[in-house]
Amino acid sequence: MKEEILKIMDMNKKGTISDEQAAELLSALKAEDTEPREQKEQKEQTRERPKRDGAFDLSELGGLVSELVNVSLEGAMDEVRGAIKDVKGSFNKSGVSGLSKTTPPTGSGFIFEDNKFHVSNVTGLELNDCQFCDNKFQASNISGLKVTGGHLLDTQFQGSSADSLRLNGSKLEDVHFQGTKISKTDFEGSKLMDVHFQGASVKALLIKDSQMADTHFQGLSVSTSEISNSNFTDTKFKGCSFKGSKLNNITLSECEWSDIKLIDCQISNVDLSELRIRSVNLEGKTINSTEEFLELTR
Repeated sequence: MKEEILKIMDMNKKGTISDEQAAELLSALKAEDTEPREQKEQKEQTRERPKRDGAFDLSELGGLVSELVNVSLEGAMDEVRGAIKDVKGSFNKSGVSGLSKTTPPTGSGFIFEDNKFHVSNVTGLELNDCQFCDNKFQASNISGLKVTGGHLLDTQFQGSSADSLRLNGSKLEDVHFQGTKISKTDFEGSKLMDVHFQGASVKALLIKDSQMADTHFQGLSVSTSEISNSNFTDTKFKGCSFKGSKLNNITLSECEWSDIKLIDCQISNVDLSELRIRSVNLEGKTINSTEEFLELTR
């Protein structure tokens, strides 16, 4: 028994077993030492049996191996149960953020494609001069996405939250923002073609020195945003409201505004001559030019 105690202490010293496991094994040895004499004699007879060829002799450890395995398995199961509990707790708390947390790579000159993020937290994705293709974000939180001088193609943001997006000097084609909450997002020096914003809530949006063509804004709620020095061609705004926003030095060619509500907005140096207007509601207006917004939309 002394030899087994020394082995347990040595295993604990080497970190093979924890202090708690060592205590449990020592307790098991103590219990074994107090068992009836007949049981001890039976174990001694078992130990004296010859080994089979190729067999490992573990008899010197007595019940040590069995106890160690049981303790280790129980510890592993506690960790598994704890992990499952953490996942359930996180899921129940936020509904979406606990299932997957991802910090994608950052870099330049490569292709980031065919990725699907579902019920995830995606943070710090920074791509320079890269292709961002065929990616899908669904019911996820996206924060700090930066694409500079890149190409976004066939990408979808569905039922997600997008914060601090910087899509500058980039080209966007066939990109969809559907049912997504967008805040602190910049399109500066970018080209947008066949881009769709549908049923989204937008706050602190900046569109500057950019070009938009065949782009659709439908069912948007836009606040404290700025659109300046940009050109819009064949772009449709339908069922949108703009509040506390600025439109300055922009050109609208073959564009349409339908069921639009402007609240406390500033409109200046805007070429609206080719704008088709169908029901625009102005509140708290500050308008300058294009004949006072075509005589207040007539």
